[in-house]
Amino acid sequence: AAAVGSAHAVAVETVFRGGTPPVVNSGPGIAICRQAAHQTVGPDGIRMLDTPNLGGEDFGFYLERVPGAFVRFGARPTDRQVGPAHSSRFDADELVLAIGARFFAEAAVLAGIELRTSLERSGC
Repeated sequence: AAAVGSAHAVAVETVFRGGTPPVVNSGPGIAICRQAAHQTVGPDGIRMLDTPNLGGEDFGFYLERVPGAFVRFGARPTDRQVGPAHSSRFDADELVLAIGARFFAEAAVLAGIELRTSLERSGC
């Protein structure tokens, strides 16, 4: 910004306002989600992101208070070309909704087991 201002002989002031916090997945959250995904779609149905995604996500506010994990589902149809997510040309494969529901149900059961085990270990 300073260089552009200098090139045009104008004063530039840069102000950074707080945005969303980073999404930092916890170890137990990752383990629960990985196990739920394996039980839902099997190892061949899971793909890890090749590179970190630096997009903003308000889920980071939750993870500041409660350990967990952010999971992405592939919903792009494989039988036709569609636009990228969040574009007017994107068309999700609605069969993914049932898979997502099964995943979240399994993750909830596994999280409950983990919480119970953790409480028992701590003597509660």
